[in-house]
Amino acid sequence: MNAEVTPDPEAPGRVVEALRQRWPQLPVAVIAQHVAQVFAAFTNATVRDFLPVLVEREVHRRLLASTRIPSARS
Repeated sequence: MNAEVTPDPEAPGRVVEALRQRWPQLPVAVIAQHVAQVFAAFTNATVRDFLPVLVEREVHRRLLASTRIPSARS
């Protein structure tokens, strides 16, 4: 994860962990790949304070759309 994408280099890991709690049946690598893709989409964002929240919501939405497995907590 590029430090320029997010001001907090630990944010992606925290997002992956939060999503892992919601999606324990999915491999962590799948979640991490989605998180990296969504953070990368915000590379040029000028306001980054809420990136972890936005990324978590977008990845959760993608996971819901791509799988029939219900999350542990919707």
